[in-house]
Amino acid sequence: KVGSPVPVSAVVVDADGTHPDVQVTIRVNGRTTSLQAKGDLWSTTLEELPEGEHLAELETTGDTRLTSSLVLRVTDGHFLQYAPAAHSLMRNGRPLGPLSGSYQGMVFARDIGRPQEALVQGQADWSAWHEAEPDAEHWHYWEALTEAELETRFAYLESCGWDLLHLCQGWGLWEKLDACGHIAPHGAEQVGMVLRVAARHGMALLQALSHYPYGNGQTPVLRQYLEAGYQDSDWTHPDADTRFTELFHGYLHDYADLFRDETALFALSTSGEGDIAAGPDRVNDTCRFMQTHMPNHIFLCEPIFQLFDLPDEHRRQWHLQGGAQKRAEGCRTDVAWEPQLAGSRLYWMGRELHPEIDLAVEFKFLQLGDYFMGEGSWPCPHLYRRFMGYRDSWAGTERYRRRVRDSLYLGLVHRNPVMLTWEEQYAEDERSILQQVRRKINWSQPFQPALVGIRVESSHVGGGPWGSEGRHTLGQYEEYFSTLPLMTRYLGPHETPEPGLTVLAATSPFAAPDLPAELLASGPLCLSSGYRASYLWSADRQSLIAYVYNCTHHEHLESCPDLSGNWYRLPRPQACQIALRNLPSVPLHWAVYSLNEKRCLHEELVEGSGQLNLPESDDDYLVLVVGDE
Repeated sequence: KVGSPVPVSAVVVDADGTHPDVQVTIRVNGRTTSLQAKGDLWSTTLEELPEGEHLAELETTGDTRLTSSLVLRVTDGHFLQYAPAAHSLMRNGRPLGPLSGSYQGMVFARDIGRPQEALVQGQADWSAWHEAEPDAEHWHYWEALTEAELETRFAYLESCGWDLLHLCQGWGLWEKLDACGHIAPHGAEQVGMVLRVAARHGMALLQALSHYPYGNGQTPVLRQYLEAGYQDSDWTHPDADTRFTELFHGYLHDYADLFRDETALFALSTSGEGDIAAGPDRVNDTCRFMQTHMPNHIFLCEPIFQLFDLPDEHRRQWHLQGGAQKRAEGCRTDVAWEPQLAGSRLYWMGRELHPEIDLAVEFKFLQLGDYFMGEGSWPCPHLYRRFMGYRDSWAGTERYRRRVRDSLYLGLVHRNPVMLTWEEQYAEDERSILQQVRRKINWSQPFQPALVGIRVESSHVGGGPWGSEGRHTLGQYEEYFSTLPLMTRYLGPHETPEPGLTVLAATSPFAAPDLPAELLASGPLCLSSGYRASYLWSADRQSLIAYVYNCTHHEHLESCPDLSGNWYRLPRPQACQIALRNLPSVPLHWAVYSLNEKRCLHEELVEGSGQLNLPESDDDYLVLVVGDE
């Protein structure tokens, strides 16, 4: 970081692989420094480098003249950290509110291999390409992107309001960072370049250190590991004191040595979505090792393949889902997952409930602890669809865009700390208003607790041995309260309610609760027919974010594209009246944003209340109220 010395080391070999008799110098910012030899390693320390990127040019003199260069990045030293009390990531002690991004393992490119080759970014660019050449998709994986291509891609994502990136490696034939006890040099250089370019554009990276378990039929094992005696059980038994774990730790140590000071690396995981197959023993072992060697970085996990029990039940044991069954022989399944922040996959939304209702229910379950949206809304590109033999894809469709939108904005008002989709394309700009609005909110302030709590237990989650009746009941409660609208929260089976909280039992069949009219009218909004809302309101009632969505029409497909659910929100034009109420009698700034047009439609100063009539549209809106900064 700035103000700290920067160590630099080099190894010099000639074309025959021998170490010639040379002297080595490094030139940075016009200053030349000599490196000192210790055995075959040349080293020095550079002082007083300012924050930013610096090109370092290495040169030898003597028997052989060689030149090389590398980029040194000096950071401000402020790492992203997780603040449980604020349920938010924070930097330099300041909570930032919900941050969003996506896995970005590939990027579309047209005219591959031709002089006019170019990246395909955003809905309009992709739609024109797809119309001209239906299903003619091609892409590059992140390991192969040049710095210029990364610059183009990340500049576009920055313009769309992205905060985070997620990368995996090592699955199937993907390149591996793990080179059997060491980090692969070319992989390390690519990761370093990704981090540098991401930092230029205000984004931070979640890095999965592996993917699915080695030797599972989809991830070949390196020959060197096999020669060292690797067995499939080595992956799930790190406590067996195997040679494999020793070598794997060597790779992790290399990674830590290279990137422990990198602030654009916000978090690490053992295997990303592969955590559920790795099991808690391997995840916990990697977590402990990396927190010892990279103590400033968040280490998180994805123990929830599909939420079918209360989140804490998934965390305290190994629920055998998503390919884990074959890996668990001889393993303890009663071991808890140690990383503080745990992710869930939200691909299953919309199978039985309307997706925006399903998402609101899911986010309320994730509010019961330190949980985040680890994955969701995979578009299944057409090239992949053809390769896998699927009949259809929702890539580039309005169904896909609305699902991404619902996931992000419902996550925002439910204060989900990290919101990650998977391999998001086409709808990258759905975050643009989200980031603008998030930055206008003081996330250090207290927020109003929900006035209505719904008692939940395992049978309400859905998808497990209890069937889906309980989740359907919660969906009916969500429809009822989001129409008023009045925010609610869930209470765990043994959670003690705070004073003043009205607690409901989620009994079936659903019946509208008999609540006082004063309570029902205590929210900050009133909406016309055809719209619902979820919102977040500050304790002093001077800050408000509300996601107002058009719920006039839904489409149901019996045969749905892979991982997209069966229900889709596809609204029809409807006039919208938004009335503000119950605000304090002080001047407040009120803004209403169009999420279709990605712009502010209305701004005014209000005191206590306000009203806006919007014409017929299939639009969704974000409402923002803030006081003076």
